[in-house]
Formats: sequence, structure tokens, C-alpha cells
Amino acid sequence: LHRARPGGEPRTASVEFDVPMFLCGRAVAPSKKENCKKVTIETNRSSAPALSAVFEDLVAPDDPFASPNVLTFLYHCGDDVTILVSKNAGRYRLQSERWEAMWLVARELVGRLTMHYSVKSPKRGEDGEEEGPLEFGFSEALVGEPGDPGPFDHYEVLLDAHFKHRSAVQATQQRLDKLAQQFRAIQKRLLVRYKDRNATPLNELDTLLESTYQAIIKAAEQGEAEQVSLGESAVRLSAGTRFFLLLLRCAFQLDEETYRDVEGHWSPFVIDGPGPGWEETTEQNLGLLLKTTLGKGKEAAASAAGGPLALPVDLTKLKRLMTTVCERLSRR
Repeated sequence: LHRARPGGEPRTASVEFDVPMFLCGRAVAPSKKENCKKVTIETNRSSAPALSAVFEDLVAPDDPFASPNVLTFLYHCGDDVTILVSKNAGRYRLQSERWEAMWLVARELVGRLTMHYSVKSPKRGEDGEEEGPLEFGFSEALVGEPGDPGPFDHYEVLLDAHFKHRSAVQATQQRLDKLAQQFRAIQKRLLVRYKDRNATPLNELDTLLESTYQAIIKAAEQGEAEQVSLGESAVRLSAGTRFFLLLLRCAFQLDEETYRDVEGHWSPFVIDGPGPGWEETTEQNLGLLLKTTLGKGKEAAASAAGGPLALPVDLTKLKRLMTTVCERLSRR
């Protein structure tokens, strides 16, 4: 923030940049784990470069776990993501115990592969023709079946967790408000008793005041713990949203303009503050997106204006809008 001369009007300047990946974690030796979530990102290349070359800032040639086909990235928080490269095709499988943890590695993989092939001369495929620009694909079903969940099923888990914590925080806040009103009412009655010249029994008002005070302390501590859980779930939902949008872009070959439009309505920025929350805001935004950019008649945005925003009772409508957006994108 600075002030420009001579008028002195306040102005701001901002810049976005990517921090080195090693600030988020490090490469480690691969380990076999059960019940991992798996996602396969495809490319239009018949072969794949060595992962040690793509992630050369994370893996040194003399590292004992350096491998051209396998790379495991361990976050500082303890979650890890493994990349497996197909030997016969340009396919990359990402797997992790936490679905949302794959977002950063997938984003880095897509960006680094794009840069890797952009500096290479065009290669020829098996038919002798030059391969075109690098394209990414995702052919798996977004919504899975019982026993075989898809990306949207994993994303729903993050949605439900964040909504659950938001509801718990709201319920605790309402309980604190009621306890505070009760505490003030008891205080006023006690003050009246103490000021009365003719002393009268307190009728356990002092005991009730103490128990109310303890209840307020307990509810406040519970609220603090729920705020921490809400913050963690918000971070995971943000990462999951970015990952799901990346898969949408790969699955439907979205161009930059369409992708930015979808991302602007389906925001990955999950901020929990005193104002409207992410769920109700995204619900209204996706409804607007379906009536404008993804609408059949391209209705005007003014006709899609909604009413006041409030925490919804459940996420049924929001999930329905999300699946509808995916269906509309698949038909573009």
C-alpha cells in the first residue's frame, strides 16, 4: 500500500508467484500403503520423461530412492503422494491416503510437464507424424459406484466435513449467546438482592451464577477447538476444490477462458468469517453460472440475482448444482 503523488490517493500493488516446492515437503522413498485414493492423468504422448528429470529440484541423481518411474512426495504435515508413470504410455497415476493431498503434486506435475515439452522440439509418434501440443486428459467417471468412489465422491466428504464444522461453530456461538444472556440476568437479580436493605435469601442464585459461568468457560473452550477444526477442514476443502477443478479441466478439455469463468464461480478460496460462508456463496454463484455462461439462453445476470445469504440446512442443492455444472461442461 502506498500513496501516489501529487494527489495522495491510496494505491495498492500485488504480485503472485509460486514458492519452491521443497518449502511444502520433500521427496522420500516410496512405501506401499493400502486403501489409497487413486487418480490417473493422461497425456497425448506415447512416452513419459523420467520423474527425476521433471522434479530435479526434489530428487538428486545420487539419491537412493531416485527412480524414473516412481516419486513420493512427503508433506511437512505427514501426508504423502506417490506418482507412478506408465512405461508404455504417457499416463501418470497419483495415489495418496488423502484425496485432497494430491492437488499440489498434480498441479506441479501438469505445470512441469507443460514446461518440459514446451522447450523440446516436436517429436514424432509411432505413425511418423509430429505430435501436437501437449494435452491432458482424465477419462475416469467423476461420480463412482458403490465400492468404487470417484473424484466427486471424495470431494463430497470434504464438503460434508466443512459444513459439519461450520454448523457446530454456529451452534456453539448460539449457545454462548444464550448463556451470556442468562449470566447477565442472574447478575442483575443478585445486584438487586445485595442492594436491598432488608436482606432476603439468595435462593441459590450465587450457585446458579457460578454454574453458568463454568458453562460459559466450557462452551468457549469448545468453540475454540471447533474453530481449529473448521480451519483445518477449510484448508482441505480449498485443496480439494482446486484438485477437482483441475480434473474437470483435464476431463473436458476446458480452455483458459472457460476454466477461469468456472473457477470464479466455483471458488477454491474457502474463507470462514463473520459474513456469508463458502457454501451459500458457492450455491448462489453456481446457480448464476448455470443461468449465464452455461445456460441455454444466456440469460442476463441481473435476472439471476438471489436473496440474502445464510447457512443452508443441508448441502443437497449445492451438490445438485455441482453435478449439473459437470454435466453442462461435458456437453460443451
